[in-house]
This record gives sequence, structure tokens and C-alpha cells, in this order.
Amino acid sequence: MFFLPGGIGLVLGSIVFMFMHIASKRSGRYYLAPLATFLVAVLLMMYGLIVIGGFEGMGYGVLALGFLLIAIIGTLLLPIKMRKGVGRKDLSKKDKISLFLLPFLLIAIIFSLNYFEKDYWIIEEGTQPYNESIRHGYTTSTILEGRKMIHIELGEDYEGKMIQVKKVTHRGATTIVIDIQDHGIQQQVPYIKIGLDQIKDDLIVKTTDGVVIEE
Repeated sequence: MFFLPGGIGLVLGSIVFMFMHIASKRSGRYYLAPLATFLVAVLLMMYGLIVIGGFEGMGYGVLALGFLLIAIIGTLLLPIKMRKGVGRKDLSKKDKISLFLLPFLLIAIIFSLNYFEKDYWIIEEGTQPYNESIRHGYTTSTILEGRKMIHIELGEDYEGKMIQVKKVTHRGATTIVIDIQDHGIQQQVPYIKIGLDQIKDDLIVKTTDGVVIEE
């Protein structure tokens, strides 16, 4: 599960390294590229451990490892570059374009990660035999690291159906939209357990048809 943030760290670390490497050409201080990448890795590690903490903080730590690996590789290659006698150089047209585009690429990747990142996950889903003890509605509970679990059970009107999460939004109140689909198994009613990082203000659970599921 940590391969994704590690890979993202490698990509972002490479962008930071390339930007600093190109920017260092005029001064000839090529050591600034691995140094800057290493400092970003340290800052990410400290942010994950001190500010975020817990399980989420581990993700920032793995992200920092990607930056650290790029810094180490850059440091190992630095003596080879120095032996070639590469010193101060004027920036080419390609270098100037890269210095302009690399920050935009970095920001675009970070923005896209934040935009597409899901802050919910499916803990368990399926169907269960219907009986009168099943409570039609949802309940909330607190799980690991203060996160929330939403347990949705539907009654006999939804026999032979299954539940899928359509979307979760946090604009104003936290809203969970579920899609009811045919399952084909009679005398079975659907349930789902959804994990959330947080519940903002009130919680609204409704179907794609606009039917509100009561707590």
C-alpha cells in the first residue's frame, strides 16, 4: 500500500532535483540539487511525524523516502560530474524553458493528487438474510486514529439489492451518496461499512434517487 506514495515521492523528488540542477549551472554549485532534495525529504518526514502523526503521517514518511532516494542518487553521481570538470555554464534556451515549466508540473501533480484522492474506503460490503431485527438506516462509530465508520443497513424494501458508494463530498455537511443496484439474491438485504477520515458538521446519507437514509 506504500508503493504509491513512494513512487510519487520519486517523481516529485526528480522534479525538484532537475529544477535545482539546472538553476545551479550559472554558479557551478551542483551540490545544491541533492542538498535541496534532501532538505525537502527531511521537512516532509518531520511534517508527517510531528504535525500529522499516526497512520496518515506514515504516508508522508514514505513520500519523503522517494525524495531521499533521489538525493542519494544525485549525491553519488556528483563526483562523476565534478571529474568531468563541469563548471559554470550559461543557461540554454531549453534550460530556461525547463525552469519555467518544472514548477508548474510540480504544482499540477500535487493539485491532481489532492483532487482525485479519496478520503473514504470500503471496510465491508455484502448482503445478509433479512429478519425483523435489522434496523433500516445507518449508524456511526469511531475506529482507528479517530476515523469514523458508517454502517448502512437497508430493510425489506431493498431485498435482492446491493449498495455501492457513488461519491462522498464535504461541501457543508458530509454527504454520502449510494447507488442501489440489483443483486439477484432474494431474501437478502444489502449492507455496507464505509470508513471516513472525518465527518464535517452533519452527515447526510442518501441514494442517487434522492431518498434520504435516516440515522
